[in-house]
Amino acid sequence: MYELTPAEQLPASAAAPDLSDAIRRLGEAFKELGRRLAEVLTAACREIAAAFRKWLDAILRRMNPRIYHLYKHAKKARARKKNYHRLMKELHRWLN
Repeated sequence: MYELTPAEQLPASAAAPDLSDAIRRLGEAFKELGRRLAEVLTAACREIAAAFRKWLDAILRRMNPRIYHLYKHAKKARARKKNYHRLMKELHRWLN
């Protein structure tokens, strides 16, 4: 955090320490608010992504059940990837 140099500080008075303490506490409060907001947004994004994956899985399952089964249960990653791309191409054709 930025600290004031003695030349930048307000003249010494009874209210100056209270003001600087209040500003410091306000900065800490904003920092905490930002941290909590980031946590909430991260959790919300994770939930949205999980819901989207579930929704997309349901669509792909209904488009072509045979290829969907191969996409989910193929022994090799290459075969799973190939069938996933087949499903995505079919979905793209369906959307356009």
